[in-house]
Amino acid sequence: MPATLDQGTSVADSTSVIFVDAPVALPALADPGADRLMGWDESANEVIWFTPGTGLETSTVSLQIDSTVVTLTGTQTLTNKTLTAPVFTGSVTFSGGVDMQSNSIVGVSFLAVDGVVATAGQIRLANADSIQSRNAANDSNVNMMSVSSEDFVVIGSDADCEGVSLGRATKKMGFYASTPITKPAVTGSRASNAALASLLTQLATLGLITDSSS
Repeated sequence: MPATLDQGTSVADSTSVIFVDAPVALPALADPGADRLMGWDESANEVIWFTPGTGLETSTVSLQIDSTVVTLTGTQTLTNKTLTAPVFTGSVTFSGGVDMQSNSIVGVSFLAVDGVVATAGQIRLANADSIQSRNAANDSNVNMMSVSSEDFVVIGSDADCEGVSLGRATKKMGFYASTPITKPAVTGSRASNAALASLLTQLATLGLITDSSS
């Protein structure tokens, strides 16, 4: 049988009534349908009942964190979370798209996409993937570069690509592993074939042709 309190105050649940000897009266607690913790409110000088907050749960006589709390060693799925200045070590696997939102990747030695193997200094895409950019109207994607089935590097072959512009007017360019040069000027008279000779020389210098003329 439960003992009788001098205070005559009870704590009740759905099955029994417990009488506790205490210096102050305990507030009655009918079955709340959830876990409760008894505590002391110093400012009010009274016993109160706590409801375990977000991330806490009771287990027999223990108060512990629940599965919603991220632990140092646990595995957990985060949904719609913002990570401020996170630092990742080791391999990081993303499923789905990664939106950088105008930010940059700093200090990354390599970037592998779709699980392919990459080494330091590389950005490696999976087979038949392409590098894309949004068009000027920002309403569609343009495939800028890809690798064909013959292992050719294909630039600007997308149907939405209006053309390809290479280099800048004041910078250098070279083809077929030739030493880059600035934009060449063709000189000489057309009548005496001097202009033709100059053209052949400049095209050969760019690496576009091998001048075997005589």
